[in-house]
Amino acid sequence: MRRVLVEAGVVPERRAAEIRGVGVPHTEGPGIACTVHMAGVPASAALTKKKEIAAALGVSTDWVDLAVGRVESELKVWVASEDPFGVVRTSPLLDHDGPINTFRDGIVVAFDKRGKPVTLWIRDSSLLVAGATRRGKGMLLANILIGVAKDPWVNVRIFDGKGTAEHNPYAPIAATFVKRDPKRLALFLRAVVEELARRSDVLDEHGWEKLDEDNYDEALHLLGGRELIVVDELATYTPKGTSPWADEITENASQVAAVGAALGMTLISLTQVPEVDVIRGRLRQNHVARAAMNTESPSASNTILGDGMAGQGYDGSKIPINQPGRNWLATPETGVIEDRSYLVKPADKRRVAAEAYDLRKAAGRLPGQWEDPIEGYLLAETGVSSAAGGEGGKGRIGSAPAVLTLLDHLIDAAASTDRGEATRAEVFAHLATVDERFGYRVDETDAQYNSRAGKLLAAGMAAEGLDIKAVKVASADGKESRGFRLDDLNSAR
Repeated sequence: MRRVLVEAGVVPERRAAEIRGVGVPHTEGPGIACTVHMAGVPASAALTKKKEIAAALGVSTDWVDLAVGRVESELKVWVASEDPFGVVRTSPLLDHDGPINTFRDGIVVAFDKRGKPVTLWIRDSSLLVAGATRRGKGMLLANILIGVAKDPWVNVRIFDGKGTAEHNPYAPIAATFVKRDPKRLALFLRAVVEELARRSDVLDEHGWEKLDEDNYDEALHLLGGRELIVVDELATYTPKGTSPWADEITENASQVAAVGAALGMTLISLTQVPEVDVIRGRLRQNHVARAAMNTESPSASNTILGDGMAGQGYDGSKIPINQPGRNWLATPETGVIEDRSYLVKPADKRRVAAEAYDLRKAAGRLPGQWEDPIEGYLLAETGVSSAAGGEGGKGRIGSAPAVLTLLDHLIDAAASTDRGEATRAEVFAHLATVDERFGYRVDETDAQYNSRAGKLLAAGMAAEGLDIKAVKVASADGKESRGFRLDDLNSAR
């Protein structure tokens, strides 16, 4: 270290003999840690010479950590002999049994250069994750999701702009799961803004400033759980001109990111296009926590982490392209650190999601087991649910099927009767063809039943304000019955 500090220009050569070790060097993770006393030279002087110190040690700058010790002249040094991020580690949560309280314990999502776990708290600030394609954004999100999946009191809501099967394993436990649907995201965020107001009222009524350690257990039940809202691939939703709802999505997402944390609502936004048109000013500013994967340029990195960050050494463009998941993470709890996400394989997602399903079912926290005001709003607005991925469970939410009236059913029945084009206008809707949901049994051989059905049919027509006269008709087998002319039905519509 005497040689290194002199070669780096930190300590004058004439004072090199005064440098002495403090304590015993020891192994720490993939490197060795030691502390030296710098002969009255401030240790902070070494921090500005990190590149020179790394060069003198014969290693990459990324392989070195420097810090001021207990006194100003004490320098704490950690150095690895090989790339500490050149390894792949699996998430320790994969071996965790039982539920996780992510509010109090956070989620271990990555490891730092010394191999220590990095904990992310999904509670006090919204998170922006950005970087080039296939550089590990989804891996960081996977680490977050396997944690919150096993916290029954986190309502997981995912909007996936890519539309692949990446998040399908979480569908059964997701309060909301939608793919590639900007209109539904706009409606969803309207519901979330209403929910923000409701939650504010709840806290106000109890004299609470925010959801915190002191009121957590009581407030959690009154609020209906915490909310984790994931918008994956922001670039499909927010740029101007992307959809008629782009501005509304940006505005409401900004509001959620700004005030949601205090109310138990956290927004995580991901994009592979870290441009200002995608992450507009207020939206970016309200994502206090940020993670920058590999980017194509320092300016792109600054778009994620903040202006001037690349010049301070926090530059996503310098992250090796062959180490997906490695990123610069900036949160109020961690400060700005470099880490690499744990590996979570598709089979891991499925296994954890299955365990989470059982945990949530036992706690009464599966979709459908509790009253969900957000999905209730969406169902009322659209007629279809996106809880647990909607019908089919894959997040492909279509429009609500048309609510067919009795008249619609009669017209469909008449139109489907084939008795030749020449007499098309004379086709009749036979009572036996009417859908059973209106209470008419499919049975045209029971004359007595058909008589009763005729009365029910007449009552139904009257209830819909229709005045169509039933006439005698010949059924398909030539028997006499009663029904309606197709022309009369179409005229009534």
